Amino acid sequence: MDNNKLLEEIKNIVRAEIQTEVAPINKRLDSLEQGQKNLEQTMATKEDIKVLEKGQIQTNTSISRITTALEALKEGQDSSTAAIRADIQDLGSKMAKNKRETDIRLDALEDHTRLSNPIKH
Repeated sequence: MDNNKLLEEIKNIVRAEIQTEVAPINKRLDSLEQGQKNLEQTMATKEDIKVLEKGQIQTNTSISRITTALEALKEGQDSSTAAIRADIQDLGSKMAKNKRETDIRLDALEDHTRLSNPIKH
């Protein structure tokens, strides 16, 4: 055999060995590349994050407005309750005064007519 043929056979053997050794590495590399593509597809982009942040800001603003409205409603309810209680007390005072005046008038009428109240005596 001449040197060129021997050199070609050595090259072929080395290539075959390298391909045998590199095949599992290439297989793992393909798997890693596919995993990278999957990650890139599922990861949120900067635009997605901006949209989410904008939505969060709007949600926070809405919650703040609702909280303010609820607090105002509670304050209004508290003041309404106090006003209703004052009105009830005022009505009770007026009714007591009216009863006293009615009793005085009835007593005066009984004295004037000389009739007695059957319930009283």
